[in-house]
Amino acid sequence: MRLSLGTAGLALAMLGYVSQAPAQVPEYKLKAELVERFTRFIEWPAPKEAPAKPQPFTICLFGPSPFRAALEEMSASRKIKERPVVVTVLSAPAEAEGCQVLFVPSAQKDGLEKILVHTLARPILTVGDTEGFAERGVLVNFYTFENAVRFEINDSAARKSGLEISSRLLKLARIVGLEERP
Repeated sequence: MRLSLGTAGLALAMLGYVSQAPAQVPEYKLKAELVERFTRFIEWPAPKEAPAKPQPFTICLFGPSPFRAALEEMSASRKIKERPVVVTVLSAPAEAEGCQVLFVPSAQKDGLEKILVHTLARPILTVGDTEGFAERGVLVNFYTFENAVRFEINDSAARKSGLEISSRLLKLARIVGLEERP
């Protein structure tokens, strides 16, 4: 499926990616680019103990996903947070602990809560592209509106994760899961 850029194109432009955006982009390539750009506006907490050598930035996929090829293509030529990027496929929710980003495909709709138990209140950017995922606790969820890719952020889940999301990114998203701030 090819989608127009819509809010995603605006986000890419504002986040420094698009100078002359094509009218149509393959869906998962666009989403992979967005995930990489989002990381520029999200801060992960520093590890409690500094590793002896820099660890790769790990993007995980839960089960098979059409997103994998686009992420691997992106990761072959980019670094995230000045670290090489590794894309890995998980087979069990407990394996999510070493991920900085975890993409949860729609095939996991029925088992989403079992996955989120292992990411809740941890600095793991969960990403989905299924209606209702953000309301259920996924931090960033892609959706399509008027044939354009857009994204929503679960504000409450993001704050509990310990990730710091820039207000610049929040302004581009539809916010769900809003709680009163202290």
